[in-house]
Amino acid sequence: MPNWCLTTYKCIGEKKEVFKLYNTIKKMDRGKESVLPNGFGKLWLGNLVHLLGGDWEKIFCRGEITSYCWRAREDCLVIDMMTAWTECCDTRHFIESVFPGIKIYYTAEELGNEVF
Repeated sequence: MPNWCLTTYKCIGEKKEVFKLYNTIKKMDRGKESVLPNGFGKLWLGNLVHLLGGDWEKIFCRGEITSYCWRAREDCLVIDMMTAWTECCDTRHFIESVFPGIKIYYTAEELGNEVF
């Protein structure tokens, strides 16, 4: 069992792309069941990778979104997640490749291995 890392992404950039990412996550959340079978639930990062056209078996996406919100004043999307051991850089890089107008800044805290 991994140590769980609390990770927050702040997605900024072209409003159209950021809002499309937000709507993709909202679609996952509002679905009656998970897009793909998994042990995390509807907001598993693998579902997001899949919906954006990636292969969850090749992109490290072990974690789940715990909350997300659109901050209208800042024109940004904030995504909180719980990931295994550290921030899922493969997932972050993949999102940025799908949406080249988005830059993702993040914080990560995993107390067991003292990752801050």
